[in-house]
Amino acid sequence: MAFDDLKENLKNQFVQIGERISNSRLYVVVSERYENLNSTQQRLAKIISFILLLGLFVYFPMDYFLVSLENETAFEGKRKSIKDIIKSEREITALPDIPRPLPAEAFKSSVDSQLKEMNLLPEQIKQVSINMQPSAGMIPQNKMQYGIDITVNKINLKQLTNLGSKLQIIHPSVKVKDLIVTLNREDARYLNADFHLVALNIPEYKAPEPPPPETKKKGKRPSKTDTNEEQ
Repeated sequence: MAFDDLKENLKNQFVQIGERISNSRLYVVVSERYENLNSTQQRLAKIISFILLLGLFVYFPMDYFLVSLENETAFEGKRKSIKDIIKSEREITALPDIPRPLPAEAFKSSVDSQLKEMNLLPEQIKQVSINMQPSAGMIPQNKMQYGIDITVNKINLKQLTNLGSKLQIIHPSVKVKDLIVTLNREDARYLNADFHLVALNIPEYKAPEPPPPETKKKGKRPSKTDTNEEQ
């Protein structure tokens, strides 16, 4: 029953729309011009009208489809970017924090211990000194806290590689910046090596403070005096 009422209502609306179109001035003018055409021209006008109507029926769905396709592509691109950002944030969060370097004297003691473990003779260890102003190279000056200069003489190739490996892993924030190797003048079978280490200036991480909670401003309750004045 409801479907029949809806059908009848739609039919009446179409009839009313048709009457409005037939009574419009534009429809009258077009009808008059159409009647003045000969049979061939009327047939051509019908064909052109049919093509125009068909084009409109095809154009609007295609336009909506292309717009929806562009929106879907933009949405997928934004979703992928958000996923990449979340993934990068998780990877950064999972990375271990680089510890801050030891004080210069403590690190120098560690280097001395490593040299003693290698059983180097005192005359082979020329210097182990602290450099508070290491030379700037590829690392900016403000990124270096201090340097350690190590000079050893008359060592063989195996001792050189072992010493370099030990110095590289003493502390995560201290790295070998330069290594200069020359032949020993007294005996060409041995090498002289200058190691230049730098302690990276790792800033102390401070977790961002959460923003203060927003306090809701309570509205001022009207007093009896204000109520009487309004009255």
